[in-house]
Amino acid sequence: MSNYPFDDKTLQAALDADVDTLFASIGYIDTTTTMGIAPSDKQSLIALGHSWFESKRDQIRNILCTNKQLHELFFTKDEQKLDIKECVLLISDLIVSLSGGIPVIYISVLIIKIGLREICNDASNNWK
Repeated sequence: MSNYPFDDKTLQAALDADVDTLFASIGYIDTTTTMGIAPSDKQSLIALGHSWFESKRDQIRNILCTNKQLHELFFTKDEQKLDIKECVLLISDLIVSLSGGIPVIYISVLIIKIGLREICNDASNNWK
């Protein structure tokens, strides 16, 4: 399914990270990529990651919230029985063009942790 296979160790590390750590990682990578240096305190990195994510939120919604395969995966199965790896790989495939050098696994796991329903219910199509 994906051109971006993640080994189980990398996937598990991303899944074990809390939302703030994922935001901080995104903030660090984005800032070092664009500016060559990043702040050392976690709160600044979290804010930078949040800012990056918010700048991409509408594009993420447009891609994910209109995808029938993703909709079926999330809404035809009990959420407790979802195959997390399958979800991460599908989301990664769909949003890789938005990643801008940030490992797409971080973005995908962050989306899952925020909640796809929350992101898509915020969109005009109102997933239910």
